[in-house]
Amino acid sequence: MHISVKELLEAWLRSEVHNWTLDQTSDWLTNSVQLPQYVPNFIQNGVNGAKLPRLAVDDGKYLNILGIKDPIHKRKIALKAMDVVLFGPPKGKHLFVKYIEHPSLFWVLF
Repeated sequence: MHISVKELLEAWLRSEVHNWTLDQTSDWLTNSVQLPQYVPNFIQNGVNGAKLPRLAVDDGKYLNILGIKDPIHKRKIALKAMDVVLFGPPKGKHLFVKYIEHPSLFWVLF
């Protein structure tokens, strides 16, 4: 079974995460990513759910624009963004567990 790019895009546009508000994205940054110090940066730059894929595939430029300099924080935000874009809102499972359950995703992402 294959999924087309069009189907993937349509699913993303209908997803709960894509439609997150600034407040919901700030809540995710605070509670899931555990980097609340960047909430003002996200709000100032209008980072809502629709912009999360940009964080997930970022080469560091967008995160620099957001004022995030710490490389560990950049990586953490990118991984958490990839997680929420691929799997939806946090439900308690850790990212690593999801990659074990879906090993093909690990190879696609890394």
